[in-house]
Amino acid sequence: MKVLFVFLILLLSSPCYASTAIPIHPQNDYDLIKGVDYLIDDSRSLELNGIQKNSNWQAVDKRNLI
Repeated sequence: MKVLFVFLILLLSSPCYASTAIPIHPQNDYDLIKGVDYLIDDSRSLELNGIQKNSNWQAVDKRNLI
């Protein structure tokens, strides 16, 4: 029974792997900031549920994060 369970897990997990690669070229510039938002928790008291439901998320408004 354990062998069957392991086999099923392995069989069902194979579609989870990435199937295509994204080619990246050193001479190109990629704008990865578009989909990045951030939330500052000054109190350091938020837990995962509070972070997900928080409405104070802000989009990155500059070219790099440094």
